[in-house]
Amino acid sequence: MNQQFAYTGKQLAEIAQDLVAKARHLGASDAKVSISEMSGLSVEVLDGRVTTRTVHTQSSISLTVFRGQRQGFTSSTDFSPANVQRMVSAALDIARYASEDPDACLVDSAQLSTVELDLQTDNPWSLDIEQAVQHVRQVEDGIHRLGAEVRSDGASLETARSQMLLATSQGFCRRSQRTDHSVTARVIGSRDDQRKTDSWTDYRTAPQLLMAPEQVGEIAARSAIESLGSRSISSRSCPVLLAPQAAHSLVHHFHQAVSGGELSRDASFLRDSLGQRIFAEHLDVFENPFQLYGTASGCFDSDGVVGQQRAVVDQGVVRGYFLSAYTARRLGMVSTGNAKGAYNLSLKSRLTKDSDDLTAMLGKLNNGLYITHLIGDGVRLATGDYSRAAQGFWVENGEIQFPVDHVTVAGNLRDIYAGILAVGSDSMTLGKVSGGSILINDLRIGGQ
Repeated sequence: MNQQFAYTGKQLAEIAQDLVAKARHLGASDAKVSISEMSGLSVEVLDGRVTTRTVHTQSSISLTVFRGQRQGFTSSTDFSPANVQRMVSAALDIARYASEDPDACLVDSAQLSTVELDLQTDNPWSLDIEQAVQHVRQVEDGIHRLGAEVRSDGASLETARSQMLLATSQGFCRRSQRTDHSVTARVIGSRDDQRKTDSWTDYRTAPQLLMAPEQVGEIAARSAIESLGSRSISSRSCPVLLAPQAAHSLVHHFHQAVSGGELSRDASFLRDSLGQRIFAEHLDVFENPFQLYGTASGCFDSDGVVGQQRAVVDQGVVRGYFLSAYTARRLGMVSTGNAKGAYNLSLKSRLTKDSDDLTAMLGKLNNGLYITHLIGDGVRLATGDYSRAAQGFWVENGEIQFPVDHVTVAGNLRDIYAGILAVGSDSMTLGKVSGGSILINDLRIGGQ
């Protein structure tokens, strides 16, 4: 696939700077322009038959103008000079009638990013439709290797290349480029009268980092087969071990709870948590905007502010929030460069040893529930109350006994974070979060 852009970086800069100049000329005190462009390919097969194949492109331009403390916003997919002029007029009209907001303004010039690093996030995948189809058929080959108890429910591949340019009336004008590649297997396992669906997705910024397609299929198929014959268990409280793919959600919930949007609305159970020990003392959470090939790497956010390589949690103590320029002003703080969310996050324990693989972590669990899947969104960030459907395996004496389904796990995130006993060495990166399995001292299990 030819993943070339319709516009060069120079052309995008000219469009953006012209838009800023027009807005200033017609009365804006400040202006910000964001332009994005993306080209991609996606294919899906089911039992070797192609069900979807698409080549797609997408582009957009957005303009934010300020009239003092009033703000107006407009966006379009039309880059023509005539439409650009209409965008300026529309945004200024919106700002004219908007309510005053003392926190609505561009970031201070001193905070604008000057960091220029090649983070190796732009790695086009040179494959055509037929090569993509062949790749996905190999995913199904991996599914079929696991035998007659599992069949494909579809396999897919998506690859996209995008560029984004940000320009402001302060003279900031920077472009970033990235690629996103993913391969997914969806399966149905069946035994007697029981059916289980499952899936696995491998997502990277560079195609050479993707696992072999057959391996993607095998992982999904094996997970479905292992869950066959599942049953519920009686309600109880017990230790819980979260597999890495389930454990990552705990880091996501923490990120949400200490993000500027929730904090500025006073809608988080972790409001005023700076300096407080929220996690167990042996735990750290790191953020790294400059991770090579990272799925959430970048040299500046949508405000133009650079992120920070930092310990957001240090020995269990919260040391930082995730703030945009706007939410930082509302909180009386300074932007952390997180207007687009968190960068690459990792949860680590100072107690973890190289030998703490799954076998070792099951031994530490001893008797309890090993969770491989968490389902639903039963988290109330305002209170920290936590309740989600789960499936996995019951473990006794460190050995898996039988698969478990139709249960819920419940608690409060404060108690869960404080009750983390260990983190495994079986680290896995899923999206913007990396980390191993997590052992929690106690959760309420709702069964039958």
